[in-house]
Amino acid sequence: MEIKLVPTLNNMGWMIAQELDTYTEAFIHYALTANKPVLEVGAAYGVAAPRILQQGGRVIVNDLDGRHLETLYQHTPPHLQPNLQLLAGSCVDEIEVEDGNLSAILCGRVFHFFDTETIALCLARFARWLEPNGKNFHCC
Repeated sequence: MEIKLVPTLNNMGWMIAQELDTYTEAFIHYALTANKPVLEVGAAYGVAAPRILQQGGRVIVNDLDGRHLETLYQHTPPHLQPNLQLLAGSCVDEIEVEDGNLSAILCGRVFHFFDTETIALCLARFARWLEPNGKNFHCC
């Protein structure tokens, strides 16, 4: 399998555009059964979000660079845009989600940028944002 890497506009790396890993597949599957929106953290142009939207799900997409999110929005068909919310900024301290307002969070290929203390801070924030029995999906 050939890996397709799409460079990010903020030079933080690449978005992997290829066959999905098992964590992302599980997140998408779970998102489609969720009662509340789900959050894709550090999404660049959106890995899981387009697939969730195409199947009727609601998703909040986060990235440090709002230009990535604007690109995702522009490539989202107008009839799906009402189910897409964009949140630019750092998941560490720049974005907020109402406590208990999410069914699931995908944080893929983000934690390697952080030290242990910052990862713990993010996980605590994510736990607050999730509804009871909500799920975290994390991969490196």
